[in-house]
Amino acid sequence: MPVGTTDIKFVASLQGISSAAGPTVFAQADRDACYVRAGSTLGRFGMIHNQFFQFIRLALQMTEADAATFLGVTVPDIQAWESGTTLIPRDMWVTLVDAICRMDARPGMVNLALIQDLRPRLIRIRPDIPQSSDFQPSTPSC
Repeated sequence: MPVGTTDIKFVASLQGISSAAGPTVFAQADRDACYVRAGSTLGRFGMIHNQFFQFIRLALQMTEADAATFLGVTVPDIQAWESGTTLIPRDMWVTLVDAICRMDARPGMVNLALIQDLRPRLIRIRPDIPQSSDFQPSTPSC
């Protein structure tokens, strides 16, 4: 791992269909729910970060234009924040995080310090695939 890079991994228990001929297939609704949970968790970290902002926007299934309208800014503002050329204003961050937390039925940014974190991040969501043949699927949770 390069110096300064932090890999953040979320493991989700998902019911999937696997076959010997191809990869395991997961229901889109379950995958979407896991991205929402990961997005709300990232937002609640309280670290204002361009990659987190983009991840949360995508978890909300917003285009850049949707996010700009939602936040009352321009598309170039969203692009500048996500590329890291401009720092994300705290109020814009809190508004986006509150939206993803509401979608995930979790409290928003309660007592979390908002800090700028400029280190590069790698966000991955991986399915938790049991190796045992006696696995009993449960409801999806992230």
